[in-house]
Amino acid sequence: MYLSARLVLATTITLAVFPIHAQTALNLQQVLQRVVDNNPALPLNRLDIDRASLERDKVLSQLGWQLGAQAKVSNDVNAITFSESDSLSTTAQVQRQLTTGGTIGINALLNRDDINGFSFSPINPSYTSTIDVQFRQPLFRGLYNPAYVQSLTVADLGVQSARLTFARTRDDLARTTIDLFYGAVLTQARLVSAREGIERSQRLLDYLKANERLGLAEEGDILQAQAQLGRQETELKSLRTAWAQQQVALNQVMQQSLNFEFFPDWSQIDTSLPALDTVQKQVETYNPTLQALQTQLDLVQTTVERLRDSSKDQLDLVLSGGGRALEEDAGTALGNALTLDIHGASASLEYRRALDKRGSSAALQQAQLDRQKVLQQLELTRQQLHYQLGGLLAELTSARFTLDSARNHYRTEQAKMEEANKRYRDGRITTANLIQFENDLRLAEFTLQQQQIEQSRKRDQLNLMTGALWQGVDHAELTEKE
Repeated sequence: MYLSARLVLATTITLAVFPIHAQTALNLQQVLQRVVDNNPALPLNRLDIDRASLERDKVLSQLGWQLGAQAKVSNDVNAITFSESDSLSTTAQVQRQLTTGGTIGINALLNRDDINGFSFSPINPSYTSTIDVQFRQPLFRGLYNPAYVQSLTVADLGVQSARLTFARTRDDLARTTIDLFYGAVLTQARLVSAREGIERSQRLLDYLKANERLGLAEEGDILQAQAQLGRQETELKSLRTAWAQQQVALNQVMQQSLNFEFFPDWSQIDTSLPALDTVQKQVETYNPTLQALQTQLDLVQTTVERLRDSSKDQLDLVLSGGGRALEEDAGTALGNALTLDIHGASASLEYRRALDKRGSSAALQQAQLDRQKVLQQLELTRQQLHYQLGGLLAELTSARFTLDSARNHYRTEQAKMEEANKRYRDGRITTANLIQFENDLRLAEFTLQQQQIEQSRKRDQLNLMTGALWQGVDHAELTEKE
């Protein structure tokens, strides 16, 4: 009897769908692995991270030593003595900034003077050398080098921002993948159901044709069975077309060849739900958009600190000291300058104040307004995540009751179908009623599968919000080296 071959679905169904031509079974984690490995959007983000990482080296070089040099040749005639002089002047200096905000430098000067005619100097030609050490330290504006500190902070925040952009791109790909994957799972469930329905309808048709030859079935019953079979075959063709389109879409996001054949391997996952407060903390800790706003807040804060420093009065302490020498040759002149036999030193204070501070004050107020704007965006994003998370948890809670209802409905339809089978054998119901009961059972079976698949999809959406979805996916997270 064809009804004895009816597929019985266990109450704790585990769906495993095996299309006829598929060669590879891929679960969601394996699909995500291929997305992370192959999708071209993520390597572009990694290049941005590499580029941002180089910014820190540019900032660190600000504290490196700077070398400068100059050479000058001149010819002059003294207006009093009418003596002609030829001069060669060379200077060299090295200096660097300090983390305190000050600068230290060494200056060296060597002059050669050759006078043709009267000269006040007993040495002709003569070599004059000067070697000085200079130190400048800001006492107000620029103390502890806030510009350097801000640049270093901005560089680090730039790397963090690039990493968060990578995370947002990765999560966007995951959202698309989840929808495509579970859409494919649902299509495969319908394909299996359609093929099984066709097999049952074909067995019913064969049964009726055999009974017709014995005079136990009417032509109208055969026509009803043929119509049922035709509808199911049409449905199967439509589902195969839908699966082909879904397979192409999944191959695109995984960057596989168009002819790569696979089937979605799915089983029902844990349906237990965490507390809202617990999962809220996990979401806020992980969410890339929220973390990006926090990074933006840190960046604005560094700008506020820099502008506060630039609005201060400038008071610098400047110290310098070194040796001098006048000799007949260059080597002796440089050597005697280093001995400090003839030396000089100085100390000074330099003060500067802007009399019109409206510009700096306005810039500072703008930065503070930017800070308030980011704080409001942070709060708004937290609220949106809270309601989004609450809605998702409510849907998952409701889905558990809906699933129980669908499971009970399926059991009822099973019992109804078994009773209809007995009544049909006894001739107490028509073929049309039997086909209707069969369709009711198929619909109940599909509804149960759909609810289980939808519950798993929502649970994986929750796992994506907390970041747990990426556990077990290699290279989904970037290391500090990267």
